[in-house]
Amino acid sequence: MKGETLFDSFRDISEKEWKQKIQYNLKGKDYNEEVVWNSPEGIKVKPFYHAEDLEHITIQQTQNSSWKIGQNIYAGNAIMANEKALRYLEKGAEALQFIVPSENVDAVIILNNIDLSRVKVCFELQFVSKTYIKQILDKVSNANKIHWQIDPIGHLARSGNWYENMSSDMSLVEELFTLDTETILSVDVSLYENAGADIVQQLAYAMSHANEYLNVLKQGENLGQLKSIDFKVSVAGNYFFEIAKLKALRNLWNVLS
Repeated sequence: MKGETLFDSFRDISEKEWKQKIQYNLKGKDYNEEVVWNSPEGIKVKPFYHAEDLEHITIQQTQNSSWKIGQNIYAGNAIMANEKALRYLEKGAEALQFIVPSENVDAVIILNNIDLSRVKVCFELQFVSKTYIKQILDKVSNANKIHWQIDPIGHLARSGNWYENMSSDMSLVEELFTLDTETILSVDVSLYENAGADIVQQLAYAMSHANEYLNVLKQGENLGQLKSIDFKVSVAGNYFFEIAKLKALRNLWNVLS
């Protein structure tokens, strides 16, 4: 009949009935040992979930944000990096991340014929230099839209060393906030996953990492100039857990900032 759906032909089955059916098929084996998975985070993942599981859960409404198709480009050679970028844009890329190893790489050449008002561009600098960034801001149209992903603490976590020393690196971070640009700082959360951290640990370390930058900016009275921080997150194979991780990261950052 009009208005009926396939599901109208079936009665509702309770969570208890589903569980009883599974236990019957297990033929005496322990339900919790056989089909309940204990995640590294200490979460007991059931073999199925039912509408009854959602009855006492308050789901926080968040505003959806758009996703962009991005491409990473190692920019050891400015001309080659620019050629790659233009080629990727022709193939549909909507965002570009250039990994710049040294100040000898001319970012003006990298950005040749790239419309910064249309394409999101990030520069992951493997050094800290106010002069380098200022030159780009002075020479390139719409350069204030660039995301400069500078992460001295991430460099320390990765290599065991500061670029110069803690005092010098953090002083430079403060100085960078006098520049007119979209984003200066980033937090590389992938470091912690690659080091073996579970999801809860990744989130905890990411917030601690970001909070150190907030403390530096607060001490230098530059906290009010912070627009945002870019979080770089790796995604593992557990689909639903990784979605939850990204949402939790956003919520935690909103609380911290």
